[in-house]
Amino acid sequence: SDADTDTDTDADTDITESSQWVFDEGTIRIYRLTMAADDWTHLQEEGVDEEYVSADLEVDGQTWNNIGVRLKGSYSLDSCWSMGTRLWDGHCQKISMKLDFTEFDDTLRFKEMKKINLHSMSADLTKMHERLGYHLFRAIGLVAPRSVPAQVYVNDTYLGIFQAVENVDGRFTANRFPGAGDGNLFKEIWPSSEIDSADDVWDALKTNDEPEDNPDISDFIEFNEALTAVTADNIDQNLFPYVNVDEMLKFLVVDRAIHNWDGPLSFYWGANHNYYWYHRESGQWLLIPWDLDKTFWEYDRYFAPNPDEGITTPVPGWNVIPNECPSGMFGGMYTIAETIGPPEEGPASNTFVAPGCDPLISILASMYWDDFVSHGTTFMETQFTLENLNSILDIWQAQIDSVMQIEPTLSYSEWLVEMETLRSHLPKLRSDLATHLADSYRHE
Repeated sequence: SDADTDTDTDADTDITESSQWVFDEGTIRIYRLTMAADDWTHLQEEGVDEEYVSADLEVDGQTWNNIGVRLKGSYSLDSCWSMGTRLWDGHCQKISMKLDFTEFDDTLRFKEMKKINLHSMSADLTKMHERLGYHLFRAIGLVAPRSVPAQVYVNDTYLGIFQAVENVDGRFTANRFPGAGDGNLFKEIWPSSEIDSADDVWDALKTNDEPEDNPDISDFIEFNEALTAVTADNIDQNLFPYVNVDEMLKFLVVDRAIHNWDGPLSFYWGANHNYYWYHRESGQWLLIPWDLDKTFWEYDRYFAPNPDEGITTPVPGWNVIPNECPSGMFGGMYTIAETIGPPEEGPASNTFVAPGCDPLISILASMYWDDFVSHGTTFMETQFTLENLNSILDIWQAQIDSVMQIEPTLSYSEWLVEMETLRSHLPKLRSDLATHLADSYRHE
């Protein structure tokens, strides 16, 4: 379970101070996993089942025994097994892992944390997207996971560079809200009339979910009912008690700035993606970003795609009132072209619902566009300047340079080219955000 019942200040301080060692920005720690050879073979060949095996972990001379290790990912994991056959090329050379220190020993902690993610970054040849995205969310004043590079070995075989990414769970919320981090946390469930039953909500609950926790999802049920019925006339009752409008607008600023085409605004495959909701003690809900590798592309894949990729119908932006919305929120409307992007980077074709069809997104755009523009302008002038972005990349590139020279899945020369390509895209990302801020809330 991700549930946590630590509410005293000392416990929360321990989480903060201990975990800071893991996420020291100036250090690349080495993770050495040791497991039975058969277990590693099983993970490599059958890891799509996401079952844990036992391993010992050593990090900088400190050891944790009998921890759980499994492969992780959604599309990125499933796509490495085609018709039951394991693929080994491209992004399948190196697959993300989750380390669970409580899988076989409820008392074990990793610097007061229960889990940590080792993200392979196989689809991001710069190895910078996720780390930079989380950094910008935090820089604008929002809550986001910490992420630092790590070198990973299994049974003395070097796998390469990964990102050690903080797990969003009860330990995470206790760290961010000392003395008040015991609220419910839900993954990838958006307030919607398409929520069929309480089972959908139970499946999304990630904390306080064990029998001894007396699980209760009535808070999300209330949240869902309020937000799906929100209008300009009832925001005092249906909006303000549930979300901090400025926080939501700042989230959208960063989301749009980094071309996050696989986040909360992207309603494809019947849902939107890669976020958590946390219910704070204040009663308001906090949106937390997740899985930011599909960011910092030159073109926003859905909302402002590359014209050379044969897009049939770009999806209207979140500030646009669509010509029509499906009767069911996820009924599908905009068909994305077959030729959009390399297949290994995500769905090649699907129907996509415009975010403006969503009541929460629509009310934020219709009533608070000017505030969004204000937050976006400040962001452009501070955190999202070319000087600041390149300064960050200078530091991080120098930090992993020697590591990339021995990366087994990517040549050093290829990485240098990718880094220059990323830097060359930054002016366009800024220009695209400026264009977006100059737009308005409008009809399609």
